[in-house]
Amino acid sequence: MATESHKLVFSINSGRSGSQYLAQLLGSTKETCAFHEAEPDMSGPFLQMVCQHGLDATFTARNIKAQAIEHIIAQLPPGMRYAETNHMFIKTYFDVIMQHFGENAVQVVRLRRYLPAVLKSFINMGYYTDRNRVWPSWMHVAGYCDSIFSPPPLPREADQFDLAIGYLLDIEARAEHFQARYPGCLIREVRLESLQNPTQVSSFLESLNLTPTPETLVLVGKPANERTQRKAHIDIQTTIKYCEERVSDYINTCRTHGSNLPETINGAL
Repeated sequence: MATESHKLVFSINSGRSGSQYLAQLLGSTKETCAFHEAEPDMSGPFLQMVCQHGLDATFTARNIKAQAIEHIIAQLPPGMRYAETNHMFIKTYFDVIMQHFGENAVQVVRLRRYLPAVLKSFINMGYYTDRNRVWPSWMHVAGYCDSIFSPPPLPREADQFDLAIGYLLDIEARAEHFQARYPGCLIREVRLESLQNPTQVSSFLESLNLTPTPETLVLVGKPANERTQRKAHIDIQTTIKYCEERVSDYINTCRTHGSNLPETINGAL
């Protein structure tokens, strides 16, 4: 079992919101060994396992993640932190981590990005379409897979935009559920937009008791994981304005039907 000298940092995020960039920033500090997707990344069969059987019934099988992290931590110097920013945390392994290591040993970064901008990236990447055949290994459909958010009835068959927005709202709802379930866990919310500013990056890292380095300042604002070529190959185009309209329409539909929207959606997206 990891000692108290080894704290762990994870991230609740939707994907396409700066999680790889966050891993780079965390890894640039003096105290942190950071990964974006350490093996096993808990996608694919683990997500499908949860979708088919739920969290409780699959806990033992998924505990492989805690064991893998324990092995990595055993090789770290005393006081060195383990960090992983994989967006599968909130979907397929948060519960095994929290039970194995305990609330006091875990810190969580709730990483958010302007929701229509995340939606645009999802659309460009072809998620929820046949043009990207691997998306079911990484994302689920809201309303299934132990979802917290339930999509509203729509006056049409759900399209790519509807499915992606439902997923993004479910991640927001899962984040709120996590905070309520683990009140003893230190959670820091940060927006990707604020992590483009050196002063705000330093302030954020210091709030986690981490020490920025010269390498940290070099990384600030540099794009990570843009997937430009992949998006060009998939070739599904949209605009921020249209994404804003679709998000607004979906949220209004939720309110009309009395859907339980995440609290964060009532504030800034």
